[in-house]
Amino acid sequence: MKPQSFKDKAIRFAKTWYIVALAAIGALAVGTGAFDFNFTVTSWYILLIGTFIIAAGLLDIAHRLKGRLPAHFTAQIQGPLLWTVTAWMLLRISGPYSKHAIIITAGFIAWLVTTYPPKVFLFPILFAFIMEAGLTITGRQPVAELALNMLLYGLIAVFLVFFARSQAYRKKLAGLIARAKKKSDNREYAKDLGITAPGPSILETLPEFEAIENKEQPGVSTIETITDSFDLQLELIRQALNLTTVAVLWPDIQGRELRLRNISTIRKDIQPGPYPIGSGITGTLLKDRNEITLAPVKADFSGLPYYIKKGGVGSLLAVNILDNLQGESSPVDRKISGILCVDRTEKSDWNKSELTILKLLGKKLYLDINMGRQLYTMNRERNAFQQVCIGLRELNSVLGLEPVFDASIKAVTTLVQTDFIAISLLQGEYHSIVRAKGLHAKNLQGLEFSKNEGIVGQVMKINRSLPAGAEYRGPAPIFSKEQRFPDFGSLLILPLQKEKGDSIGALTVAARKAGVFTRHRRDILELIAAQVAIKIDLAQAHEQINKIATILS
Repeated sequence: MKPQSFKDKAIRFAKTWYIVALAAIGALAVGTGAFDFNFTVTSWYILLIGTFIIAAGLLDIAHRLKGRLPAHFTAQIQGPLLWTVTAWMLLRISGPYSKHAIIITAGFIAWLVTTYPPKVFLFPILFAFIMEAGLTITGRQPVAELALNMLLYGLIAVFLVFFARSQAYRKKLAGLIARAKKKSDNREYAKDLGITAPGPSILETLPEFEAIENKEQPGVSTIETITDSFDLQLELIRQALNLTTVAVLWPDIQGRELRLRNISTIRKDIQPGPYPIGSGITGTLLKDRNEITLAPVKADFSGLPYYIKKGGVGSLLAVNILDNLQGESSPVDRKISGILCVDRTEKSDWNKSELTILKLLGKKLYLDINMGRQLYTMNRERNAFQQVCIGLRELNSVLGLEPVFDASIKAVTTLVQTDFIAISLLQGEYHSIVRAKGLHAKNLQGLEFSKNEGIVGQVMKINRSLPAGAEYRGPAPIFSKEQRFPDFGSLLILPLQKEKGDSIGALTVAARKAGVFTRHRRDILELIAAQVAIKIDLAQAHEQINKIATILS
């Protein structure tokens, strides 16, 4: 690897410590009373510093919630320092309420002590003491108040520490953390592997439906199976070939960083990542090679990004998982793919048998991923068919016009996410909206329009769905010149047509977002419209029979 220049090191140092410096400036500002309730703001930079500190703290929280846990020590303490300074800023701003608000800062310090290791929480505590001491030195609080505050912080921290060390609490907390982390990791891994990416499905997105028992995202269970399979295969290969580490690195969906997704190792100094694309030995695979073998490796080698310490590697092998399966002459466009990395302490070259086994492992891993994608697509298809069948079953189980209208609206809203739905029935030279739901529904319910007006009238005339592509630009009137609704981006009007007959009405569905009604969704809506037309025709006939029976009786 090319050694870093002094300039590169200086830039990296500045990027690592500028947040800590910002927190330190904020702590000094708090300690000198810059954020006290009764202060007069004469310098714009005081507000600017406070804004930067709060924004940086919120950004750090957002990264942690997404599972991007900091690996370097300076990155680990940045968030707690920013949160500590923010808590004291808010405390001092609260003015007359600070006596009561102090319980918040005390609880915050106690939470840091119970959540983070000593090497992390000692720095926020130091900043808290600096701020409290600064307020005392500048005469903004007496020495007795300083002592009482520090005593309160210590007592609450000790109480929470004893509580957190109770066996029941630790067991429950560990379980919750493990489940939350696994769920988050599985969701991200599924996206990276393309198991939650849109595929050839009947419906691209489906809302939950209460009649379907399994509401778990299909990609989550699939990725759990893939993860377990990968872990088992990596452990088998590691033990069989007497390796130090077998790891799978996979790029995120944007292709900006590599993540350590699976690993079997005997080393303890593992850096969980993520790692910049091209870091270490993996950078060579992004150029023009499908595999890299090194033997022997230098004693101070640091090209494997997941090791914290240098050295300890005698020989290594890195294989491009996707390209390894596609072959060197594949016409498929090269892209950042998964990487299989293995290493051992032995400095000898990799023999032919070992190379064959490891390349086969790369192929097997990709086949597992491809199988997972197929299973995911099949699962989505099954769920889509379930919802279609349930919606149509409910529609076919009702009699009478009003129940049919209600069941039709429910079937559409269950299967497709829309902002507006309307059912129109043709009555001579006019058609009326017999049922509407969503945006503008209150203004349209029960209105009559000429069958020569609007897109709805055209649909009833030609017995074809409009507009083409199910996109709405706004100028064309939907029902009449007064009903244009430019806030709709997607629009689809389907004829309610009796079998090989004229239209008896129309089904109108619309959404604010453009591109909602894809080809697959239009197919489903046409199927629903055909069933709705049949049910309405039967309901009308049923009502006529009842009227005749009433007259004859």
